[in-house]
Amino acid sequence: MINYKYSMSKMIMKYQISIVCIAMACMALLSSCKKDETEGNGKPANISYIRTPYPEKADSAITKAEKLQTIVIVGSNLQAVNRVLFDEDVATLNPNYITGSAIILSVPFSEKHTTNLAVVTRDGYRTDYPFETVVPAPRLDGFKSEYVADGGEAVINGSFFYEPLKVWFRTEDGTDSVEADITTFDGNRIACTVPDGAVEGRITVSSKYGQTRSLFVFRDTRHRIASFNEGKVNDQMFGNPWGIGIIDSTDNPVDGGYMLFKRAEVGEWFWSQEDLAGCYWDAYHALRAPFLPAGTDITEWGLRFEANVITWTDLPMHIWFAGGKEQFDLGADGATDTPQAHWCPWLVGGDATSDEWTVAEFKTDGWETFTIPLTDFKYDKLGQFSTDGQTSLVMSDIATYEKLNFIIFGKQCDPTTKHDIHVCIDNPRLVKLYPTEEDFE
Repeated sequence: MINYKYSMSKMIMKYQISIVCIAMACMALLSSCKKDETEGNGKPANISYIRTPYPEKADSAITKAEKLQTIVIVGSNLQAVNRVLFDEDVATLNPNYITGSAIILSVPFSEKHTTNLAVVTRDGYRTDYPFETVVPAPRLDGFKSEYVADGGEAVINGSFFYEPLKVWFRTEDGTDSVEADITTFDGNRIACTVPDGAVEGRITVSSKYGQTRSLFVFRDTRHRIASFNEGKVNDQMFGNPWGIGIIDSTDNPVDGGYMLFKRAEVGEWFWSQEDLAGCYWDAYHALRAPFLPAGTDITEWGLRFEANVITWTDLPMHIWFAGGKEQFDLGADGATDTPQAHWCPWLVGGDATSDEWTVAEFKTDGWETFTIPLTDFKYDKLGQFSTDGQTSLVMSDIATYEKLNFIIFGKQCDPTTKHDIHVCIDNPRLVKLYPTEEDFE
């Protein structure tokens, strides 16, 4: 699930951690280099060139990098290096990523434009190399909530937000022509007022270092499964002919109607289709069947929705897709035909193979956007918090499903405790997890 709340220190930590991830892909490089154990051998280090860490670009030199980008210094006698500087900015070094012929590191963060890289050995020998680092254009990670009404506060998460900073929303004519009033911002968070006339679409953010168009969509409806705004049709709940659950619009709605899960003192394995469940059945009104084309690679997609959680502790939310003729049913214990996601944002810690975990009350700060990868739809009714629960179920072709179901139900870490539940869900939709520009062409 995705829920971004960054500080600058967390942003920097995120990119430092990314060094480890990228470096693992380069272990073939490091393992092929025999480390000279004679550190500080009275000789200067030599820099042959600098490259990216990607093996497929191992022979391609670069002369410029962005702040926090991972790079590889290639040369000789590098095992003797204990300092790397970009002008006066000092890089963080990890001994595990240093050999005699390569150093993997992250460009240190600062708002400076640097033009020189220097390596210094333990004996004090310094080697300079012309290399430029720049602050990139704004990086956009996502909205706190992708659905915000005109006049409401939208929060954009990302990094490299520097004055002069501007945000534009889309308009009916398809241009980024409505500028938002920015109320507050720091290096990785912008709060702005959604302008009148803003419509569904990508946003644009600019700073003094460049301009970026988002790869996420404000008020995204492209693969929306339900909005819960239609009410009743012919005395039947639109998209929910069985009348399962509650559609409400009275408690701080983000976009008209929403699914409401609300009940006091709920205990383990308590089943209630009246107030702890929700169902959307496309087959009754043929709005969008199938949800995605046949053969879609589900590893690239996720279920996204907005949630406003007043209080929720311990009990998982089961979410599953189903065919048009299937009952509202989680399946028998150990069933192999109903792959479910178990959304548990209240989980603090625990081991899914030991029946032991810890929880804490979960609340959101108003409406927030969450994403569950479709590959997480892999549990049976017993779920991830049971040694008997299967974790190897596989979804069928996404085109075979016509219903999307929800229920808060199941096993608790403390079966003797009952908890109040108040959760609101809106705009469930299918999204590409890692979109590219080609997805908008």
